[in-house]
Order: sequence, then structure tokens, then C-alpha cells
Amino acid sequence: MTIGEGGNVDRSVNRELCPLTQLPLHHNSPIQRLSSVAFDELNPFSRRAVRSRRALHLERLQRELCDLRRQQSEFLSLRRKSAEEESAGGDQEEALDNSEED
Repeated sequence: MTIGEGGNVDRSVNRELCPLTQLPLHHNSPIQRLSSVAFDELNPFSRRAVRSRRALHLERLQRELCDLRRQQSEFLSLRRKSAEEESAGGDQEEALDNSEED
């Protein structure tokens, strides 16, 4: 059979698998075995590798978050200082303007 000839193959597979979905989920059931093979034996991603990758990315994200929080606090402190300097500079200018008027 070629690819073009297999138009109804999915229907026959579904017809064969449909009774399996109605079986109870016991440890020795075909569904349990199929699930075990699909997700444990054939799975190209081992759980240990996934966990280690997840931990690596989590650590990287936490470092980036700490850096961003540090940068944010530095920015806010600089903005606060510049606002204080502007207000202090404005007060000095007002004092100079008032002394010149006298």
C-alpha cells in the first residue's frame, strides 16, 4: 500500500482502538501497557533529563530576576536622587531670584 492508497487506514485503526478505551484501567490492562510503552519506554526525553533541564532554567530565571530587581532598585534610587536635586536646585534658584529682587 502506498501513501495515496491509505485513505481509510485511520478509520480501521480507530475502530480497533475504540474497544480499548472502554476497558477498565487496571495495572495489567492493554491501555496501561500501551501508556507505559508510549510514555516510559519510547519517550525520547527521560524524566531525569527533563527535571535537570527544568532546574537549570529555573536557576537561570531566578538569577535574571535578581539582576532585574537590582537594576530596578538602582534606577529608582537614581531617579529619587535626581528628583531631590531638582527640587533642591529649584529652591536655590528661588532664593537667588528673591535676593536679586531685594
